[in-house]
Parts: sequence; C-alpha cells; structure tokens
Amino acid sequence: MKVFEMNEFDWYLAKSIEEAAEQYELDVGPIDSDEDVPRGLSVEEMATLMLTFEDGRKLSFAEHLKHELIRNPAEPRIFASLEQ
Repeated sequence: MKVFEMNEFDWYLAKSIEEAAEQYELDVGPIDSDEDVPRGLSVEEMATLMLTFEDGRKLSFAEHLKHELIRNPAEPRIFASLEQ
C-alpha cells in the first residue's frame, strides 16, 4: 500500500495509482484531468508531510501510514484531506 496525492487537498491509500483513482472517483467523483494529476508520494514527502489531529497530536504521513496499515492493510481509502 502506498499514499497517492490525488489533488492539492486529498491523499488516498491504495496498492496502485489506478486503484487510488478508482476509489477517489467512487468517493468524490471524476478526477479533474485538466488540473489534478495523481501521483505517489516520495519517501521524503512521507517523512515531512504532517497530520494534526483534533486532540493536538501530530504524526508524519509515514507514521500515520503505519497505523493505517495495522488497522486495515488491504482496503483502498482516503488517507488524509484538507477538506475534512
């Protein structure tokens, strides 16, 4: 499983970019191909991008990925969003 940036607001967890795009389209609707180009995040991005939770905890994307994979190792799903 890998994290894919779907646009400037949403990141999805999936086995492939195709699986991420399929799940994104089920959840949100068509990808705006003129503006949004889904891509996998690099190791460096995973280590530096941070999530802040409502309780004030902060985790890097890499740390959050470890938790998500323990919770559910196979199902494609939203990983993070600036719009939630």
